[in-house]
Amino acid sequence: EFNDGLCDSNMMRNTSASSYAVGFEAYCECREGCMNRDTLESQRIAYRIVGLFFGLWYVVTMWHLVYRIRERSQLRGDLALKPPAPLVPSILNTFRNRPFLALLPAQIFDAMGFSMIASMMTYYVRYQIQPEYSTV
Repeated sequence: EFNDGLCDSNMMRNTSASSYAVGFEAYCECREGCMNRDTLESQRIAYRIVGLFFGLWYVVTMWHLVYRIRERSQLRGDLALKPPAPLVPSILNTFRNRPFLALLPAQIFDAMGFSMIASMMTYYVRYQIQPEYSTV
């Protein structure tokens, strides 16, 4: 009778081409395939649970942000916000801010690097990994 111990010990792997040995090989191959599928399914379930946890965390924190945290003008009892400053003077004032100017090149290079990686990811997956030809 076939059992897991025989597959693990490879006891029947090098026997003759009898019908028993052929059936045993088929059983072991099927068993290994099923174990791989079971592992993949449990990983999918684990990722789904983690995704649901972080999704719920996001919804709760955003609800808290929207409904509990008030603008500064709303705390004083005023319901109307001040009118915004004009756009062009605000931008010019931003470029007079020396700490902002010091960090601006780093931000630009970081954004460029991320954009290059993100744009090349499609090429890499499509032409190097080629998931449509995967046999797993």
